[in-house]
Amino acid sequence: MAQCPVPASVVVQASRARACVLLLPLLHCLTACSPRAVDTVAPAAAPISTMDESITPREFIAALQTSNLDKIIVAANRIKRTAYQGELLPLLRRLWNADVEGLPPLDRNLIASKRLRIELADILIQADRNGSKDPQVAEYVRYARELVNDEDVDVARQAILVLGNLQDPSDMQRLKSIILLEDKATFRAAVNSFERICSVGEADVQQLAESVSGRDDSKSIVLQTWTALRQLRAETCKS
Repeated sequence: MAQCPVPASVVVQASRARACVLLLPLLHCLTACSPRAVDTVAPAAAPISTMDESITPREFIAALQTSNLDKIIVAANRIKRTAYQGELLPLLRRLWNADVEGLPPLDRNLIASKRLRIELADILIQADRNGSKDPQVAEYVRYARELVNDEDVDVARQAILVLGNLQDPSDMQRLKSIILLEDKATFRAAVNSFERICSVGEADVQQLAESVSGRDDSKSIVLQTWTALRQLRAETCKS
């Protein structure tokens, strides 16, 4: 029986979904685990079934209607694991633009909140990189860069992680500056994002390890994170 060819865009999205599966355990721990757990966690391939942990627009709206940030972040992470996001992206772009007309009742303060918007920016930036070209992507990137020093540490940490997903060499100095502050709230996220940039090499990591003070195991965290990201970098830095 003849097989239909798989569209290239779907192949790319599936590959990105696998990379996301490798990364999510580490990112979850960066935002939710104890400091000691973050020191030792390494991204590991999840069972294939988790790669198909899809979510529908209806389910995401239901999560938004709870106004419970924990539930909303879980739902957002399910979007990141969804290989095909075609039905979700129009909704996410509407939410970014605060266009809720015709949608079920939603808390407008939630829709305008930095915590939700940085999640939307993260997903939409990744979708653009996967081939779903978005004319507003520069706006999402600019928003993330503006929030890396936000007074809300949860917002700042997520914005820093967005830059890791972006993997833009122009963010290396920005992230290094945050690392050298050695703020416990953002240090590990900044190290992770810096070391995910494909143009960062072994020499850059060694130099960074020598530049931090060493307090709170900062030197070992820099080196251990580099080791933990080895598999993910192999997936995302092929070209």
